Amino acid sequence: MKTAYSDKELIKLVPGFTNNYTVINDISMHYVSGGKGEPLILIPGYPETWWAYHHIMPILAEIYQVIVVEIRGMGSSDKPENGYEKKNIAKDIYRLINYLGFDKVSIAGHDIGAHVAFSFACNYPKATCKISTAGYTTSRPKHVSAAHVTCFGDQLSISLVARFQSGKRIARKAT
Repeated sequence: MKTAYSDKELIKLVPGFTNNYTVINDISMHYVSGGKGEPLILIPGYPETWWAYHHIMPILAEIYQVIVVEIRGMGSSDKPENGYEKKNIAKDIYRLINYLGFDKVSIAGHDIGAHVAFSFACNYPKATCKISTAGYTTSRPKHVSAAHVTCFGDQLSISLVARFQSGKRIARKAT
């Protein structure tokens, strides 16, 4: 027996967060947002959705405005036949942050989300405050400053994600 849960039902389990949809780069993009502070974009890996971050979202929302993006082809975002190049998906993210009114964001991703986050930092360095990747490592292109890049290997933990902005730490630990 297969049980499916809707975003509308699941979001009720994460107080302070809302489901949002907007058309970006000719696709309907789903994202979940909550919190106050500097913007932090989270991008889950394949085949995950925003729910992959549901345990850490409220903790991060204590100091960040958290925006968890379901990139094209994943979750409740559109699944077009093409446009899945990392550079194009990074453009989706860039247009989303412009739509949301941000000039600069911190961005973190896991698995394919890390690839997209890295592509975002490479293609939009002036829009990138900090980047965190999990499950993805690469050499840094010359035009991306070392101050922008933090690679954490295969483990994404709240203590590491929360530390990537200078001087900000969260005392609580993820369960």
